[in-house]
Amino acid sequence: MGGSLLQMSERDRFESFSAYFNLIENYLKRKARPEDGNLKLAQAIYDYRHVHGSPGWLEEFDAIRDLRNVISHSCKFRYPLFVPSQEVVDRLQEIWAALEYPVLADVAFKRDVLTISPNSPLVAALDLTRDNDFSQFPVMENGSVTGLLTENGIVRWMAAHYSDDDWILGLRRHTVHEVLNWEGPRQSYVIAPGSEPAEEVAMRFRRDVDLVAVVITAEGRASDELLGIATADDIARLA
Repeated sequence: MGGSLLQMSERDRFESFSAYFNLIENYLKRKARPEDGNLKLAQAIYDYRHVHGSPGWLEEFDAIRDLRNVISHSCKFRYPLFVPSQEVVDRLQEIWAALEYPVLADVAFKRDVLTISPNSPLVAALDLTRDNDFSQFPVMENGSVTGLLTENGIVRWMAAHYSDDDWILGLRRHTVHEVLNWEGPRQSYVIAPGSEPAEEVAMRFRRDVDLVAVVITAEGRASDELLGIATADDIARLA
């Protein structure tokens, strides 16, 4: 560093690093155990993972925690022996900004959602899949979301009926409602309000590996205005 004291730019970088790190640390502790004033950061990160999964930013922060420990231990001298790079400081700032002012679901996942009626013939769902390259469609009845039709459900129905002599004709005779019974024992979708942070939506997928989609409505009710939909592919792009 060219001398016994930090240069101004290095000192600013060190102070910014400490400030943003402390903000994120306090956020994690509040989220993990708000009543525990003596909670260690390592335990807060562990608790956060247990409840919310492991978002990418948390893994980055955990790695930066090791850097902070090295810097802290070096501060027994008149100056820190290590100064974080500007890239690390910028990343901490980005993480904190995303936590303090999170992108909401109605922004991150807003789209015109194609829906289908439970009374529609199965061939209509196949046409939608072919023409739009989508693999799931919210089922709407009387203005409310009543189910989610997925390619897995369609495949299960076909597997059970392909030996029928007229199963191809059955694609026009059988309805979406009948296929919903083949979606499997677990509910493949949930409904979330548009005001939910996009990161919270992502955590739903991390907590439930069977989750196919999160349907976004205005207030999180099935009868609310449909604003968008989030899938595992959307979450991968969000990360």
